[in-house]
Amino acid sequence: TFNITPSNLEADYLAVILDAKSAEAFNSDAEIITKIYNDVKSYAEANGTTFEAYLAEKVKRGALENHCIENLNAGTEYYLLVFGVDAQNNFATTSELHKHLFETEEHKVTPSSCTFDVKANVHLTTVALNVKPSDNNQLWHLINVSVEEYQTYTGTDSEYGWTKEEFFQNYLNEEIDLLEKQGLSEEEIGVKLFHKGMRTLNDSGLQPKTKYVTFTAAVDYTDGAAVATSSLKELRYNSGEAAESALAFDIDVFNISNYSAEVRITPSDLN
Repeated sequence: TFNITPSNLEADYLAVILDAKSAEAFNSDAEIITKIYNDVKSYAEANGTTFEAYLAEKVKRGALENHCIENLNAGTEYYLLVFGVDAQNNFATTSELHKHLFETEEHKVTPSSCTFDVKANVHLTTVALNVKPSDNNQLWHLINVSVEEYQTYTGTDSEYGWTKEEFFQNYLNEEIDLLEKQGLSEEEIGVKLFHKGMRTLNDSGLQPKTKYVTFTAAVDYTDGAAVATSSLKELRYNSGEAAESALAFDIDVFNISNYSAEVRITPSDLN
């Protein structure tokens, strides 16, 4: 929770939270703002909106009191970044970047010794992930992403430089945040994301001929926040070819003349 009081109460500004590790990897404040705007553009595009429309909802004006940011990682340093913008000029900056460093409290949890046996059964672009924990009473979570996405955040030349543990935690936080925005309750989120005992999780939306990686870990889920409590079990696999379509067409050509013809095409699936 934080308060912001701008010197000009009529000026527009943005307030953004960025983990300290990412922020300190840049050489200048201008590079940090560029990263923020690039992330916004990618997020807006992925969610069917525009850069301008998304930021228009995020612009602040006047004093901001008791503003709460949720789903941060426990025991992690962050920067509160604040800078003025011109909402009528493509959100060009109108002030220097103000940075405030803070650290979240540690999430006190009991480490888990639970281990996982994970196997992937792939058929074309569908995978069945069979998970067998060593402790059937342990709550656990699995993430399944393309290796390309994973390396975007953890690769040696990545601007993020996350460890696989940081990737798992940040990905999990994003999943929780998305479900909260969809209106799900804490209990509903727990049912949707976390499991106990042996389970088979299916994903039928894989990209064809793509490398994937899964991470499975024991988790503690308390008061709407989740944190991994065991070491990660990593599994990699490749998706198969795209399934061939069973769609067929009945084609009729009639009323043929020297320079024209009429064509009737009837697909086997009218839907």
